Amino acid sequence: SQSVAVLPALLRLDKGDLTEALAALAHAEPPPLAPRALLLQLHLLKPEDGERGVPLKALIDAVQACINEREVFTRAELTAALEEVVQLDPLPLLTMRTIIQTMVNWPDAATAVMGLLRTLLEREVWATKLWGGYVRCCSMAMPLSRELFYAMPPAQLEAALASHPDVKQKLVAHARAERGAVPTAALGVLGL
Repeated sequence: SQSVAVLPALLRLDKGDLTEALAALAHAEPPPLAPRALLLQLHLLKPEDGERGVPLKALIDAVQACINEREVFTRAELTAALEEVVQLDPLPLLTMRTIIQTMVNWPDAATAVMGLLRTLLEREVWATKLWGGYVRCCSMAMPLSRELFYAMPPAQLEAALASHPDVKQKLVAHARAERGAVPTAALGVLGL
């Protein structure tokens, strides 16, 4: 659509004008792009590669501006858009940043976020550039994300815990208390 075609030009505006333009787009009656569609389209844009694409910082600012428009980009709209984003191949670069920002801005979206993280784990997110952000998000979501850590392949769990020793302590304490609820492979990584 015409609205999608104009997004790269909008992203070349300075931050203030970009935020204003996105707010106007989001609050238009009727909106030229539904909030979910706008967020999805922003994730589909390619970050700058020389003369092609759009500036990464502008993409980050645009997604954040959308998240900040809470009455338009509700928890339901954000999580619905992210359910589509986590199915894209390849996974967009801003996927984890948007999931983390959703979790920070909408703490009551935790259950939906866990579903998104499970989907990413099933898609072998550890083989992508998003892995560090994935582990960070799981770490932030403890203890809710405990099962996601246990579901990681042993090598990935070991690497994740090496970068987040505080999570390892929490998982060890949980595993000691509820050994039967923890997969054998995870117990091995935890040294139990």
